[in-house]
Amino acid sequence: MSCYRQDMHLVHACCASIRRFLGDIDICLLVDGDADPAALVRTYGVRTVRTAEITDPDLRAECHGWGRSQLSVFWEAPWPTFLMLDADTLVWGDVVRHADFERFDMVVDTHLDDLFPDTPASPTTAAFLGDVDARRWYYDPQQLERHFPGIDWIGEVDRLFCGGAIFARRDVLSRERFLELTELGRRHPGLFSSGNMGILNALVAIEGIRVDRRPGLQRLVQMIDPGRMASEYPVDPVTGPVVGARPVVVHWAGMSKATLDGRLALLSPTLPGRRRLARSR
Repeated sequence: MSCYRQDMHLVHACCASIRRFLGDIDICLLVDGDADPAALVRTYGVRTVRTAEITDPDLRAECHGWGRSQLSVFWEAPWPTFLMLDADTLVWGDVVRHADFERFDMVVDTHLDDLFPDTPASPTTAAFLGDVDARRWYYDPQQLERHFPGIDWIGEVDRLFCGGAIFARRDVLSRERFLELTELGRRHPGLFSSGNMGILNALVAIEGIRVDRRPGLQRLVQMIDPGRMASEYPVDPVTGPVVGARPVVVHWAGMSKATLDGRLALLSPTLPGRRRLARSR
């Protein structure tokens, strides 16, 4: 899990959820900037690595700042297999059951239907590109087609995944290709989004990684009505969270985040056919 100073209240919640549902499993926190993880070390026994301490000098130069710091774990994770989580996530149940390293090198979510319920995935993806714009969060398919013509980049849009929760093998992605893509992005502004998802999805497509795109690995909070959220993820006042048959990673992706005062902020201003949801207590 990667974090910076303003993420720390979210990281505390994520670590607490990991300890509740996954027991004493090892947790490594990748700290970007001047955040102080001392309380997390005391409370949850996490190990920490700062982005300034990344051993590979080329990765250290590229893997810092929003969206990019966590990419270093694909080559410098302390374990041969791992679950990479965004700071704004919660583990809800034994999500390790989703991992399948016997058949796949990565396990990601597949949730275009959940993300864009009014824009069904299709072979052409014209509606998706026109209404939501893959360029904002991922990459420009037309530009990638010019640089890597052997891949159907328009078709790959239907296979885009969110990087909030990913099971992966260390070194499954090419370090050299990653550095090539980062340099390509510098030479061609707009090729990749400012976060990590464009480069990550492009790497998976170019390298031909064995990926399990699994429905239900993540649940994006801003796609859920507040009343439905409470019914899908109930909390018993005595026993705590009530987990159904399918464990999931709950993800506050995007602009709206959980707050310390107990409110749940939901905001979906850019999605077609979605109404703006106000804060609810």
